[in-house]
Formats: sequence, structure tokens, C-alpha cells
Amino acid sequence: MPEKIKKTILPEGHGAWDTNLILSSYRLDAAGRLIVGSVGSVDRLGHELHKNWAKRTINKVFPQINDAHPEYNLEYGWFGRIAMTQNHVPRFHIFGKNNISVTSFNGRGIGQGTLFGKLMAQYFLNDSHDNIPLPVYKQKSVITRGLRGLAYEAGARAYHFIQHRL
Repeated sequence: MPEKIKKTILPEGHGAWDTNLILSSYRLDAAGRLIVGSVGSVDRLGHELHKNWAKRTINKVFPQINDAHPEYNLEYGWFGRIAMTQNHVPRFHIFGKNNISVTSFNGRGIGQGTLFGKLMAQYFLNDSHDNIPLPVYKQKSVITRGLRGLAYEAGARAYHFIQHRL
């Protein structure tokens, strides 16, 4: 992306995300590349659908990119699993003296992950979880994880197929 255009994309260096039913996020990485995020698997059948959605959302949110460089390429696509809980509250686990984790940010991990990372560091410095505002949970398997994952993926694909087309 030309420097002139890059200066108009999130010029303060902040990340941004929306509050749509299916979240979209935007940030610049250390190399100045625009990182666009959302929900959905970019493997197999989902690849082209989510890639086309990413291009449409870039064109809508940052039209100056398309105006300056209409044939831009998306370099990478990656995905992971979003850990969802029944009550939409993250889970805090203690696995012995030196192992803890906070999981299941329910699709909102950017802010929460940053905060809980700091709180986990304090846990190790103070040997106390008093500053972590979550109960301690025992780790357990989620029986319906596969089915729920399919439902979320179907919803993300449907949403990305129609978003910015109506």
C-alpha cells in the first residue's frame, strides 16, 4: 500500500472493530499491512467466500485503498477456533502452581485478552488470583463443540455472503 494511502488508514495506529452481528476488525501490523478479521474458516469451501467478503469490507470501510490500487491482493488468510461458553463469560483455569489460563473470550478476545494477560502476569508476581474477576473453573470437554462450530461457520458464511451486497 502506498505510504500516502497508509497514512489515511487508522492514522493514530489504533485497531478498530464494529458491533455487527458477525464482528469485523481492522488494524495495521508492524509492517504496515492492513489486517482484517472476522469469524469464519478460510480453508476449503470457505476460502473464496471469506476472501471476497474481506475485499468488499475493505472497499466499503477504506475505499481509498481500492481507488489507489484496485487490483490489490490479499497475502494471507488464517483462522482459529473461537471458544464460546454457554453464559458468554470467559473461563479461568489453574493447573498447578505455575500454569494458569484464561480461555473462551466468546469472539471478543482482543480487549479481554490484553486485560487478562496483564492480570495473569500480576497473578504470577503476587501468587494470588484476587485481581482476576472470574471464578476458577475445572477444565471440561464441551460435548456439542463440533455441532456448535458448524452452526457458527454456517452463520458466518451466510452473513459474509450477503453483507455489503444489500
